[in-house]
Amino acid sequence: MYIMASFHYFEFFAIGISNPESLSQDSFLLNHSVAYWTAMFAGWGEYLLRTHFYPDTSVTIMIIGILLCISGEVFRKLAMWHAGTGFTHLVAFRKNKSHTLVTDGIYSICRHPAYLGFFLFSVGTQVLLGNYICSIAFAYVCIFHFFKERIYEEERYLISFFGHQYIQYQKDVPIGLPFIKGFTLQP
Repeated sequence: MYIMASFHYFEFFAIGISNPESLSQDSFLLNHSVAYWTAMFAGWGEYLLRTHFYPDTSVTIMIIGILLCISGEVFRKLAMWHAGTGFTHLVAFRKNKSHTLVTDGIYSICRHPAYLGFFLFSVGTQVLLGNYICSIAFAYVCIFHFFKERIYEEERYLISFFGHQYIQYQKDVPIGLPFIKGFTLQP
């Protein structure tokens, strides 16, 4: 519970520092979606069932989960702070005057470090709890549903905002998440 609470608090805090104009109660990401809350309840449910029947959790598994959560938070918050006012929780469909393409820092490692961070964190929470089913389910849903669609849509807009500059960035830097190609003008 502490890790989840700190994620939502630091999400609000990071937006408050990096993009205070977009700061709102929604910045906690507590009202994210029905799918998000369904996933949370599934995780809690699996944990309660698992600990009832198999109360021991491997310390090694817990450490791996903690490391995934920490690395996910680091990736996500670095991405938020580095993008500054260019980072919001919503996909921008119009280019703002202050909108610039960020390709250095954490963005030189992967094109979507905030998404990679959220992926690592969300799967890490389930690994930490010893939730084997939800670990796999979270990874599958994040990759093949949420991020696949969101990155495709976001990159379509980024190409329209930045043109050849973003296309070159796509060629030079990987997305950072497995099995996702994003939007491209080439077949």
